[in-house]
Amino acid sequence: AKEVTEPILLPRSLLLMAENDMDLAWRLARERFRMEDGQASALAPWIRILPSEEMLKEYHVAYASDSILETFAALPLTSRVQHWKRSVCDVWQDRK
Repeated sequence: AKEVTEPILLPRSLLLMAENDMDLAWRLARERFRMEDGQASALAPWIRILPSEEMLKEYHVAYASDSILETFAALPLTSRVQHWKRSVCDVWQDRK
């Protein structure tokens, strides 16, 4: 993979727009799945520079295991993460 060292400029017509962050995440996931299925995506250059799921699992709170979340249950962030994970699962099931 080529390292990106300069900003990627997209024309306004290629911007991925959404009403909220969950909708944006869904649209981005849909584009990524299209790419994995061999279909063309105008957003491919941008999607390719996003962190991989493996990279996100190393540091992103959304990928924290249930045991880690249980350890930090006293923190307000923990309940928000758990709610967000349930919301993502619900949206995924509704749109699959």
